[in-house]
Amino acid sequence: MSRVLVTGAGGFIGGRVAREAAARGHEVRSLLHRASGGAIRGFLPAGEIHLGALPWDLPIQAFDGVDAIVHCARSGDPSIDLPGLIHLIRCARERGSKKLILITSHALPRWERDAEGRAADSGLAWSVLRTGPVFGPPPNGAFGRLCQSVRALPAMPRLDASGGDGIQPLHVEDLTEAVIRCIDERDTDGKAYNFGHGEPVELRRYLAYIAKGARPRKPLPVDVPMGAVLKALETVRSFGAPIPAGLTELGNLQAYPRVDTTAAMREFRLPERNLPFEVAQSAGAEERAPERRPKKVLLVGAGRAGHSHALTLLHSEESVLVGAVDSAPRALALLQSVGVKVPAYADLEQAIQATSPDAVVLATPTHTRYSLARMCLERGISVLAERPLAATAEGLAAFRHLVDRNTGTMCLAGYQMAEAPHVARLRERLSKGDLGLLRGARAIALGSQVPAAVEGLWELDRAKSGGGCLIHFGAHALSLLQAVVPSAADPSTPVAGNLSAAFLPDIEDAAELFLQLPGGVRAEFLCTWSLPDLPESRIEVRLEFERGSVLLTPSGWTLRPAAGAPELDSDDAPGGYAPAPDLGAAGYRVLHRKLARGENDPRSLSVAFAAEEMLHRIYAACPLARDPDAPARVAARAKDSP
Repeated sequence: MSRVLVTGAGGFIGGRVAREAAARGHEVRSLLHRASGGAIRGFLPAGEIHLGALPWDLPIQAFDGVDAIVHCARSGDPSIDLPGLIHLIRCARERGSKKLILITSHALPRWERDAEGRAADSGLAWSVLRTGPVFGPPPNGAFGRLCQSVRALPAMPRLDASGGDGIQPLHVEDLTEAVIRCIDERDTDGKAYNFGHGEPVELRRYLAYIAKGARPRKPLPVDVPMGAVLKALETVRSFGAPIPAGLTELGNLQAYPRVDTTAAMREFRLPERNLPFEVAQSAGAEERAPERRPKKVLLVGAGRAGHSHALTLLHSEESVLVGAVDSAPRALALLQSVGVKVPAYADLEQAIQATSPDAVVLATPTHTRYSLARMCLERGISVLAERPLAATAEGLAAFRHLVDRNTGTMCLAGYQMAEAPHVARLRERLSKGDLGLLRGARAIALGSQVPAAVEGLWELDRAKSGGGCLIHFGAHALSLLQAVVPSAADPSTPVAGNLSAAFLPDIEDAAELFLQLPGGVRAEFLCTWSLPDLPESRIEVRLEFERGSVLLTPSGWTLRPAAGAPELDSDDAPGGYAPAPDLGAAGYRVLHRKLARGENDPRSLSVAFAAEEMLHRIYAACPLARDPDAPARVAARAKDSP
């Protein structure tokens, strides 16, 4: 019996591998996306369950004494998946794991080739399993997205044969069998295998097999050149418009070349499948999603952040704000005066009893968030907690443990700027790599929130707040930087610089910092919240590449290549109302939509943990000194940005 760690165990392939490995007598540890729903647990074998997210949020204890790691986790973003594999190898070597089993594809894009090389050079025993498109019941993952698109299309595209060499699909049961063999047998070490159907099948025939099972009636065939489909996809993508996931998969399948799978299929004794029958049978196994009702949301905290949440929720068609909680009657009265006419409560327990909420938004002082989140999560009430999650590194670890103990209940974190749709589009744009290597970065956060030592402001009480401008304001800029430069979230990134107190001795009002990124790249981080004459907050990230530059703000981005016209994108999330236009209003809408739809996105907490772990490392490493002139100096340095 071996001790096996399966990453991505909540997914189509990883879940099947975890269950089969346990059935064969192995001790299985399942690594799920952080905050995965409790429903996933019911499909996993008995054993340890760990939570995390690529690239940096991997629980180190999960790797202790592991005989084999089956790496199935994928985000679909090479700028996350490749650094995630590198960090996984680092964790495996540090904790004595013995073997890595890596699953790649016949297409072998550049990042997968690099990944295979990293596995071979890892110092671990390794096996690589290259596959064609994986199918099987019930249809999830890439196969499931294709099935959804085929079901939704008004007509069935009958593609011509210009879509490459054809594809060689592989049943998920056969891939699972190959993985188990690599766990059990040492003669598979140091080898790469190609698995898939022996004879390539044209993409149009594969889609026809799916249609036979996924559509209740035979669809009307429409002749469409594959080249036209790919060109249309690229045109839509160039305008930054969203592309249905299944159509993206269709474009990806065109890149699959013909490979020789005969030797591997024979060595592993895998059957030659009846593709028309088995693909159709698999496509027809999907269940319908239940209809949604508006989610009842309770707001806790009627301060500045609470106002932004409340006013945004009032404009949501998927949520209904059922009440507001605050111990200060004046705060509740002010909230009602701006049009938030909902029942008011002084106590969360009373509000829960009266409203039976599906979810709560915690916009309270930092030191209260753990206890309030615990009260809700342990009752099965979903939580959206404002940033920061905790005032100390120990408190952050406790919050992480709280989420891990309550995986059946959704928890999101309020780093709304990193959630904005244009940030995700920039991350995808940069993954093309055409700008070359990163040469420098700068994150800036300038504001006027604390122009003096304001009496009674909880943010200036370190025991309650955890810090000053850095954790409460600069975190916005840091989360944006980490969202588009994943290496800035690496917990081993060196940090240096100075924190300055302009008013109170233990609260920083300005920060002048540097992060040392891989390749000798230095990222400057400037922050102050004490500029009284600043009319509007300024938050931005500037990136300099070999062949261009990028300016990212809460409301959009500009990419200037060394050659060619600039590219622009903006905050265009639907919603029609922006209570905080300079603080990422689109991100509020995205977070509320996830809360309403039960989209337990692990990236939300990963963003929070990465940013706050870095912030607490900065507090530990960088001295705090009294310097009344620091805010003005930070503002002057920030003006140097073009």
